[in-house]
Amino acid sequence: MRTIIIFSLTVLLSGCFSENPSENTPLPEANNANCKPELIAAIEPKSSRENFAGACARRGTFKQSPPKSWGPSDLY
Repeated sequence: MRTIIIFSLTVLLSGCFSENPSENTPLPEANNANCKPELIAAIEPKSSRENFAGACARRGTFKQSPPKSWGPSDLY
């Protein structure tokens, strides 16, 4: 019984620690200067590089379209 408890605690705690300490480093700000392909390629590990590339792809501004009012005359 004791070994089951120790094994369970080991399994639960194994997900709490990062094997790669560089994963905990903050990413640079996604702007025109930092979102160049050669700078993105230099980011390690791959998961951080993919997250940063996604942030670069979404860095544009969002312009909301004006609201539409659909009346009966617009249906035909």
